[in-house]
Amino acid sequence: ETRRDSEFFREPVAWKELGLLDYPTVIPRPMDLSTVQSILNGSNPSASEYKDIHQAINDVRLIFKNALTYNRPEARASQHARSLGTFFEEQLRLIDPSLSSALHRAFLAAEAPMAKPARDKERERPTAEVLQGLADSFQRLSSEEVQAALELLLVVSPAAVTASGPGRGAGGEVVL
Repeated sequence: ETRRDSEFFREPVAWKELGLLDYPTVIPRPMDLSTVQSILNGSNPSASEYKDIHQAINDVRLIFKNALTYNRPEARASQHARSLGTFFEEQLRLIDPSLSSALHRAFLAAEAPMAKPARDKERERPTAEVLQGLADSFQRLSSEEVQAALELLLVVSPAAVTASGPGRGAGGEVVL
């Protein structure tokens, strides 16, 4: 059964045809469901096969992250990314709870300030409730999930991760 909220994610974004000339700049690694499927099937000659299930899961998550990064929070593509991304995380949790990430669920559920497009000049600050939810989610993450979270944070809000300052150890590592 095909979900209606997958419509934006089934094929690569036709950014040239849609006149989205900044798309390759904002989204350095595009991903879509047909590409994931072709890699899984081994029918994509331009991509190597996934070495493990985590690579496939990360590519599916990238689809939703890209949609939330590029589109405004109220756009249908963003709404569908949150809906389908939440469904994906729920299905992962049913299959194997270790595959589902509390961080990704929190990211998909975040209110508009956390999902604002990277290209917007004016950004709202997240509410205390959103920040507390993210802090609670971080408490439950493994070290691998923390690494993935920091990589996601670098994409969504590069200014939030700096090379030095409060919260950094002597060697420049992030102190949580």
